[in-house]
Amino acid sequence: RAPRKSTIQRLWKKSRFEFLIWGTILLFWLLISLTRIGIEPDDRFWNVAGVPILPQQLILSGLLLLLLLDLSHRYSVKWGKHLAKPASAYLLIGVIWLGTFMFWQGTELKHTYFAPDPYAPNYARYPFSDARAFDIGGQAFLQGFGLNNNITTDRPFLMTFTALLHAIGGQGYDQYIKIQVAILALIPALLFVLGWKYHSKTAGLGIALLMILQQGNAIRASAEIGLVNAKVLMSELPTALLLIAITIYLLQWLEKRDSLLSPLITGGLLGLAVGVRGNTLVLIPVVLAIVLVKYLLDSTDIKRWVQTSGVFILGLAVVLGPYSIRSYQQDGTVFWLSKIQDVIQRSELEGNEGDNGGARLPKLVNPERVFSDQSGEPGLLSYALNHFMHNEINSVLIYPLDWHATPLASAVEHPVWDYDQDWQGQLTNGEKVTLGINLLVISFGIGFAFRRHGLAGIVPLLFHLAYNLSNALSRTSGGRYLVPVEWVVIVYYLLGVISIYFVLRTWQPSQKPDHSQTSGILVLDVTVLTGIVLLGISFMFSDLIPVRFPDDSQSARIALLEDYGQDWIEQSGLRTEDLRSFITSDRAVLQIGLVLYPRFYPGGEIPIRSSHVPVMPHDQNRVTFVIMEKDSVDYVHLGLGSGRVSQFPHAAYGLLLGCQKEDYIDGIVFIPMTEAAPEIVEQADLALSCEIP
Repeated sequence: RAPRKSTIQRLWKKSRFEFLIWGTILLFWLLISLTRIGIEPDDRFWNVAGVPILPQQLILSGLLLLLLLDLSHRYSVKWGKHLAKPASAYLLIGVIWLGTFMFWQGTELKHTYFAPDPYAPNYARYPFSDARAFDIGGQAFLQGFGLNNNITTDRPFLMTFTALLHAIGGQGYDQYIKIQVAILALIPALLFVLGWKYHSKTAGLGIALLMILQQGNAIRASAEIGLVNAKVLMSELPTALLLIAITIYLLQWLEKRDSLLSPLITGGLLGLAVGVRGNTLVLIPVVLAIVLVKYLLDSTDIKRWVQTSGVFILGLAVVLGPYSIRSYQQDGTVFWLSKIQDVIQRSELEGNEGDNGGARLPKLVNPERVFSDQSGEPGLLSYALNHFMHNEINSVLIYPLDWHATPLASAVEHPVWDYDQDWQGQLTNGEKVTLGINLLVISFGIGFAFRRHGLAGIVPLLFHLAYNLSNALSRTSGGRYLVPVEWVVIVYYLLGVISIYFVLRTWQPSQKPDHSQTSGILVLDVTVLTGIVLLGISFMFSDLIPVRFPDDSQSARIALLEDYGQDWIEQSGLRTEDLRSFITSDRAVLQIGLVLYPRFYPGGEIPIRSSHVPVMPHDQNRVTFVIMEKDSVDYVHLGLGSGRVSQFPHAAYGLLLGCQKEDYIDGIVFIPMTEAAPEIVEQADLALSCEIP
């Protein structure tokens, strides 16, 4: 009787390919440690690791996964017929979606940069910085002003998304963000489908569970590490949702090369992704290359590749075409091309102001800047490689570096999540071992997917590498920039756990799951395609919304001021002729618009900086807000001296009289135009003058 082989021998014999992948990755890590590429901080947009998965979460999820694997293997014959039914998949998808929604919605959102804690005067939460800019674009849509007030944006479908949230959920942050959470809860559900395609429904459940837990951590840790999550209005998670859907339909395209519906939907989804986050443009050639290689490997007629690729391009054009035409008519360039030009031709500002300071890249058109110049300023190749490796490193660091159970607040105290310490690769010996184990598991997942599915098995990996390369070329890495493809590391980690377990149990993987009964349902595909097309032309729907004050002439505004502000005019002792004379003077402004995001600041308090919010005086108590009318969006500063306001309108119309400064309006009086008639707010020392002191 031959001696029984050890566990290591069994792993080595059956998994040499996976160990080769692991060895290659370890060589890269050795190269990183020697050259410091990816860990030597750049002074532009260099961020922390992705949201961590806690050791106890990973262990408990793994134990549950292994239990399900044992049960499914033991009772595969008995349960197989039931689990093979399409209804079981739909039921699991529904349960995952509902469980995700309830868990994420029930997790409290703490203070975070893009959605600060509720503040005075209304003690409500409003979006801030980039999230506020996206929200303003959607608010303009709902007022009939046109998407983003008819100003060309590189995120048209993201702003359409925010408009949809408000149309359904209203203006209360907790209400409309609940709609977003419900939509983003599809992410784990789609990951279940992806895991099922690659291995089994059990694998899909494990992948979905880890994604649910990680994003729950993102919400809970929002105050500590400030990354995006399902409860802030940012582009990263909607992009992740679209990329997962694109992956599923691309796999379906590769499985059914005679189908034209799958490439059409793949192109349409990718078009939506481009209109949510421009980095996804890089995936267009990646998709075409993947399909070409697959067709060549399978000896498929190259004419068929040309045909299906043409349909894919058609899907892109159907979605991107309408807004591209609109943006060309307005600005002489298409919106997605202007995004590329913006990245390449950014001005050469000095210094580092972080994500919120508008730091710019050197011009890449100068060949001397491909490499570092004599002054040490990095060129394209040096900083892109540095940021690319930083993205890859931080993607892996979502997994524990030790196996001691720890609360989330303690876990994020590790230097990899400390913006101030600028972690530069320091790890203890124990952490290095744990990191090596994590890389081994991921390597087994990649190897398993490739062995079983060929090129289709590494589609998520190729998406991950290409997307992170686009981030690197934009000189961004880490933090929220990882989120659109962070799910890829979760997929391969779970596949790796399953692969190792199967080898140890000497099990043979079951046959590839048959999705012919579910993935090709014509009604579902046609519904998805219809929704994609409608989203592509959605910006036009704003033209059907009547504008509340269509007559924006100066005389009409003055008439409304005298109507709504009659009591204020009388109490202030102003003469009508003096008021009219001031309104028509230089730099005086009278606006009728939608008021958004009011905030009261006590004297001396300096607001958080954002490139989207102008710097305004802070020497006295004041209320700041945004006022939007057709073709203009302005920030307003209204000085109160030592006074205060108890409440202030939000998402309601009002009249503003003030003086135009360089990048904001210095308010004199604000008069609400609501039936509730809240208090009129005027500056501390009322003076109808815009003269510079």
